[in-house]
Amino acid sequence: MRFCLHLFLYFILSVSLTSCFKKDQPMQPYVWSGETFSLEQSMYTHQLFYDLESNSITKINNNPDWDLSFESSAAGWHIRLNSGNYLRIYQTNSYDFAISQYQPDPKKWTFDKSNGDPDSTAIGTWVNTTTQPFQYTGQVYLLGEYDGTMNKPLKKLIFKQVNDTMYGFTFADLNGDNKKDVIIRKDSTCNYTYFSITKGQQLNIEPSRTTWDLLFTQYETILYDHGNPLPYYVRGVLINPTKVEAAVDSSKVFEQISIADVPFFNFKTDQDIIGYNWKSVTIDIASNTAKYTVRSNYNYIIRNVKGDFYKLRFVSFYSKSGAEGYPTFDFVKL
Repeated sequence: MRFCLHLFLYFILSVSLTSCFKKDQPMQPYVWSGETFSLEQSMYTHQLFYDLESNSITKINNNPDWDLSFESSAAGWHIRLNSGNYLRIYQTNSYDFAISQYQPDPKKWTFDKSNGDPDSTAIGTWVNTTTQPFQYTGQVYLLGEYDGTMNKPLKKLIFKQVNDTMYGFTFADLNGDNKKDVIIRKDSTCNYTYFSITKGQQLNIEPSRTTWDLLFTQYETILYDHGNPLPYYVRGVLINPTKVEAAVDSSKVFEQISIADVPFFNFKTDQDIIGYNWKSVTIDIASNTAKYTVRSNYNYIIRNVKGDFYKLRFVSFYSKSGAEGYPTFDFVKL
């Protein structure tokens, strides 16, 4: 009888305690609904145009393939350098193309500002398009290559003509040899039309402006060492200047960012808004090596060339074999 009473009390106690606790709720597993892309060519040696919508590289070229690019719109007149090929410009303030002796000031070699501001190019204003006919400065420029310690002059240039369909300019060796007059035909389907001084010809480098969003490339920019400006070559991402814009976020969890968050982000059209800062670097002076680490809390919200929104995060800067310059990133269409 006592045994039955104990069993009864144990049953009552068990039921009572069980009713005090809620049943465990099963956790819903996180399901990755986005896409991942890994570069197969190094940003140290190649420039790669990438399209988010198709998740593909739409055009690729070797860094040294071109030297100058010319704005292709009907009203365009800006000229850019291929800083990924270590090129710089020196403004001689001379207007006589026959001069063959130059003594450039080492501190006055310039390169294009990496944010893409058309008013901050190394060549600068070489034509006044507000007058009819246009007025040309006729200034002689030196095209040089930075070799890691100094700028080596390669050619002299003078830009002579621009209209809605073409550019005209002349280049030669510093002593005047190998002079060549060039006509550049604007490719209206692209942001810029490209030219190689080395090859002496116009090139088809950039894909149609409506078929790419991001450019993975090496470029020159300004870093700061204890407040002092320092020109430096970086590997990063530039955005298409046609309609593409991006915002940077480091406060939200990537998986939780939704289309509802878009109005609260600060979108910019600076071409280097994504840039290089999605990774940090640790330098080992003793071994002269660098170790790159992706900033996992950096999110990028991108409005692509078609007007759709994507969120993107970098997950690696290395290839499967451990070579640097091969970024992998995740992205999701919002």
